Amino acid sequence: MTGISKNYNKPISLVRFCIEVFVILFGWLLGSTLGIGTIVFAVFIGPFISLSLKSVAHLKK
Repeated sequence: MTGISKNYNKPISLVRFCIEVFVILFGWLLGSTLGIGTIVFAVFIGPFISLSLKSVAHLKK
């Protein structure tokens, strides 16, 4: 995730969102159920990780 973000110069939240959407679609195509919790997780995990990494980097200074 961080490697893709650095290589393509894209924000981590966008990269994580794309990964989650891909995994959800792949799982759905394989026959799994898709619930509201899965969708909420996929949408909000990217920004939360981005904030977490920024706060850890700030504490590291």
